[in-house]
Amino acid sequence: MKLCISCEIKNARYLLSGLAFIVLILGFSHKAHAERIITIDGSLTEIAYALDSKDLIVGRDVTSIYPAEAAKLPNVGYMRQLSAEGILSLNPSLVITTTDAKPQKVFTQLKEAGVKVVQIKNNFTVGGVYHKIREMGKVLDKDVEAEAMIRKIQVQLAETQSKIKSLTGNKVKHAIFTMGMRNGNMMVAGKNTRADEMLRLAGVHNAPADLITGYKPLTAESAILYNPSFLITMQQGLQSSGGRESMLNSTAISMTEAGKQKNLIVMNNSFLNFGPRIGEEILKLANHIYDRNNQLSFRDLQDTP
Repeated sequence: MKLCISCEIKNARYLLSGLAFIVLILGFSHKAHAERIITIDGSLTEIAYALDSKDLIVGRDVTSIYPAEAAKLPNVGYMRQLSAEGILSLNPSLVITTTDAKPQKVFTQLKEAGVKVVQIKNNFTVGGVYHKIREMGKVLDKDVEAEAMIRKIQVQLAETQSKIKSLTGNKVKHAIFTMGMRNGNMMVAGKNTRADEMLRLAGVHNAPADLITGYKPLTAESAILYNPSFLITMQQGLQSSGGRESMLNSTAISMTEAGKQKNLIVMNNSFLNFGPRIGEEILKLANHIYDRNNQLSFRDLQDTP
């Protein structure tokens, strides 16, 4: 009789332990699915989607335009002009942003309102991309998937660099990058800019980087000095500048090799995001400049926003 009672007690303990474990697991699962996340920075939003966490994202900033599905989410504004009210209106439990987002007081206000805030350092290098992916993996509990994504990018970059070497040989093309033109004035990228790093990775010499830091106005004199073979911009830059002819016929550009040969390259608006498609973006640029037949080597490479 005592043996039976002992068995029943032991079985009851096992049952209770099992139920406690199930409740714990369900609790974690519920917590994950109940999370309401706002991503601020186009690269982070793209990483979140690539890590298959789109169902947790309830809002994004204006720079988050890829994938197209993300662009349909409620927009909390420009990442450098945020307001706590706009963010809190979406009732988030977590806000993930890069350290580029401003003003800082907004994140203090969010924390005071009980919202968890994760700020990820944004270095505009390949290593910086890997850092963002790993940090997002930690936050989203997708560490394994994050490492797999990094390995994929590493393979793409190795393939890209090999392709670039075969395309360029010993002849490096000169180019300049502009965000756009306003009232006939064009600001071009020098060293210590995202554009300069992307051109370098694509095997292209960014001529202004020899003389200027950051973005500076392009004068007729400096245009002649740089004499780029290509002018590079993004879709939004082309639109704000009045179109191809307007840019190529501008006083400064028209006197360069790029203007004379009508060599204007228009990249997509996420070209400078430094996100998971960085290998694809670099290869696109290299192909535009060195391989006029654009023989892309990534099977799944497509034109995207």
